[in-house]
Amino acid sequence: MRKGRRHGNGSAEKTSDDRPKRKQGLSFGGEGSLRDGARVRRNVRVATRRTSVSLEVAIWDALADICTREDLPIDAVCDAVETRRNSDSLASSLRTFSLLYFRLSTSRREAAAAAIRTGDGKSVSDGPRAGFPTVFEEALSRFATARAAASGGSNEAG
Repeated sequence: MRKGRRHGNGSAEKTSDDRPKRKQGLSFGGEGSLRDGARVRRNVRVATRRTSVSLEVAIWDALADICTREDLPIDAVCDAVETRRNSDSLASSLRTFSLLYFRLSTSRREAAAAAIRTGDGKSVSDGPRAGFPTVFEEALSRFATARAAASGGSNEAG
């Protein structure tokens, strides 16, 4: 029996509380599969080639949330991460990127809440604003910087 389900097109429907809700095809497992550390192998297209990636259900769900928030297909996210990784595997890079993305998202939301509490009138949001990167762009930038630092700053093609 295969674990997980096929990935949908990355689009979201609005729920009654105005948060994006993943379509049913975007879930990769249930509560039980999170407990046993189950992995799901999926094919993704990176640049012009198809490759398979094996990730934990929770990571696929995190990537599906990123796709929904950024209105991007999973292949675009994988391609963006692939072009910025060094010697790490694509699976490892996707794990790291998803962690960076949600940490940035959380810190931006906390900064916005603090700004509202202190009444300084500044707003911090996840969405695009003139001159400010989105969470996705900033996470990719930080990911690339961390990968370059981890490899000693060399960008040699291999």
